[in-house]
Amino acid sequence: MSHQDRSDPHAHWISHPQAADEAVFAFRLAIEAPSQTSLSLCLTADERFRLFVNGKFVGEGPHRCDPDHWCYHTFDLDLLPGPNTIVVMTWSVGQRRAVAQLSVMPGMAAWVCGEPAERFSTGHAPWQVARVNGYAFIDAGDISATGARVRIDGTQVPWGFETGMGEPNTGVLDWTDPVQITRATRSVFHGGNELHRKWTLVPTPLPKMERNPAPAPRVRHARTNMDKAIRHSAFDRETHDHSIATNWQAMLAGQTPLTIAANQTQRVLLDAENYLCAFAEITTTGGKDACVQIRWAESLFLDAKPVPNWPFGPPKGNRDVIDGKYFHGVGNEYIIGGGEAPRTYRPLWWEAGRYIELLITTANEPLTIHALDLIETGYPLETDGRFESSDPVHTQIIRLGTRSLRMCSHETHMDCPYYEQLQYVGDTRLQALVAYNIGRDSRLQKRSIELFDASRLPSGLTQSRFPSRSEQVIPPFSLLWIGMVHDYWMYRGEADFVRAMLAGTRSVLDAHLRRITADGLLDPIPGWLFVDWVPTWNAGTPPASKRQDSAILCLLAILAMHQAAALERALGLTAMANLYTEQASRLFARVMEKMWNAERGRLDDDGSHATASEHAQSLALLSGLANAEQASSMLRALVHDEDLTRATVYFSHYIFDALTIHGRADAWLSRLGLWTEMTQLGLHTALETPEPARSDCHAWGAHPIHHFHAGVLGVRPASPGYESIQIRPQLGSLSSARGRTAHPKGWIMTEFVRNGNSIDATIELPDGATGVLISGAGNVPLRAGRQTLRAVG
Repeated sequence: MSHQDRSDPHAHWISHPQAADEAVFAFRLAIEAPSQTSLSLCLTADERFRLFVNGKFVGEGPHRCDPDHWCYHTFDLDLLPGPNTIVVMTWSVGQRRAVAQLSVMPGMAAWVCGEPAERFSTGHAPWQVARVNGYAFIDAGDISATGARVRIDGTQVPWGFETGMGEPNTGVLDWTDPVQITRATRSVFHGGNELHRKWTLVPTPLPKMERNPAPAPRVRHARTNMDKAIRHSAFDRETHDHSIATNWQAMLAGQTPLTIAANQTQRVLLDAENYLCAFAEITTTGGKDACVQIRWAESLFLDAKPVPNWPFGPPKGNRDVIDGKYFHGVGNEYIIGGGEAPRTYRPLWWEAGRYIELLITTANEPLTIHALDLIETGYPLETDGRFESSDPVHTQIIRLGTRSLRMCSHETHMDCPYYEQLQYVGDTRLQALVAYNIGRDSRLQKRSIELFDASRLPSGLTQSRFPSRSEQVIPPFSLLWIGMVHDYWMYRGEADFVRAMLAGTRSVLDAHLRRITADGLLDPIPGWLFVDWVPTWNAGTPPASKRQDSAILCLLAILAMHQAAALERALGLTAMANLYTEQASRLFARVMEKMWNAERGRLDDDGSHATASEHAQSLALLSGLANAEQASSMLRALVHDEDLTRATVYFSHYIFDALTIHGRADAWLSRLGLWTEMTQLGLHTALETPEPARSDCHAWGAHPIHHFHAGVLGVRPASPGYESIQIRPQLGSLSSARGRTAHPKGWIMTEFVRNGNSIDATIELPDGATGVLISGAGNVPLRAGRQTLRAVG
């Protein structure tokens, strides 16, 4: 990763003398300001922090990272004349933390550049620390990958600790001096040649995550005074209490507080009517010792005890329907502290899903709920790109895909926000391609590439997902990471950044080239050889994946070699480029010799010729190495052979891309039925797999948005950094299509209208951009500004 400033801050990491793996702490610093003072506070913690100044929430972090590139954040503060108090709330979940949350040990570091260390820097300034009582962690059950949830006991919490003082009679803050752990450093070396083995600091390259109020959810079911068995029963109309639901809806709308009598139990089902990633914050008075459980689910289930069938799931049916369905979810729990002062119970991490179940049991006091606020969070994703066509279904698919991308974009890209919250290469590459088309901010995509580079193992391969505290290797994903670097180079350029990734791309390819056998094929690399969630494949791995004659695995390596060769050649490194090109050609020749089915005119999956797949045909077509006759035959098979093993949600991207590049966008436009079915199932985000799906939100299913821009509108970079633009529209059966596609210099505006057998085109390129329109009537040069072309194809 890039290091903007190698000079170390004059600060130390500090911690509580009795730091524990599962605990919440507060650090405070009292500052006397002679006048109003503005300064920039640099701050980080392990695992997480929230910053308060004079009791007011300022920000949070650090963005998920790894110890060798540990993020710190810079906050611009305005101190008031007189006494001020800075409080940093930190927490650690220990061994039950999320898989994506890396950690060294509990601690915190802060400093202010340009100020004497004695005033602000941890280890020098008079910081104090106290353990915050009342917080405990509870298991997350079947979705433990996202980390333990929190149980807040309001009878034990020292309310007001964010001010550094705490309120009288609400718990004890035992302030003490912290202990020093190690110097805060931006270098992997300190003290001469001594290797630093804790946190190496880098400024976060990302903006702060959004926190926006979500619309009030709709009450779908409400019921009171149930025994334990009924609390987990199916929802039905007969037991729904309309009067309770009305009271809840009024409270949610901010109209009237809601009071639940003493010694009662209420079960309430809320429907956000969209997919959310949000903090659910509840504000109460009274109700001492009441228990409030707030649990989230993506969907309701048809079975009382759903049986996991990973990666597929138990049946859910139409997501809009609740009758006869069961709630199975996860969330946080609060023991209400009582009292007349309103208290707001806030979780430490956001939840994901559509449905929210509240199970509230009061004790000997009535409980009044003043608000239940849903604070939506995520990366401030730019989605200003547009696509419209004569088919209104495309608008629904874009809405579904855009929401999926938003819900899977946070401090990293994520495969799914509900089950794992992990950044996988295969998922992230497709999410990045969508983002390049609909927005100009590429910081999250660039950071993803860097993180995967940082994940590389001694084998030379990247990890399949990172950050991750458990190592997993998917060799095909390491190859696709090279594709991510190539995509960034084409869409955004930045030669210095790409050059910095070459050590990684070479490392991945070297691990594969070492596996080329004497027979000229690729001996599979140990690891999970996942390619696609094809139901007939074993755990997503193609036939012969454990043998050297897997056409699909060989072709993935060939594509990566071609992409790496292009990067090397563009940077003037012709020797490596030639090596990769030659190796790719030799490997492709052996694949064709071994797996080509002359009788069927297509490529089989392996040397046994027992099966053939869309995957093999599309990868061979994308390689560009097949001769004209072979390519034509494989294209025919891809479009017409019904016995090919079909790709599912994820790998359809590569099918769509192969069809577009070979002029058959019409063929993939006819295959969007899977996405249409998602919208008909009441989904607002894309499924992980065809039904029955485990995850209702997997942003790899957003990739049709990329193909609307790059396929239908035909807008693609023709040279690195989008220095030149290629536009090759393919409307298929559409009568019209228009769009707004992101470009580093602005926006590419296109509109195409069918005119008999030709197309009328209106194109506007941003200032400083040039390109070419490719059509049946020949190639037409394009200039910056607006131009109208008649009957071009």
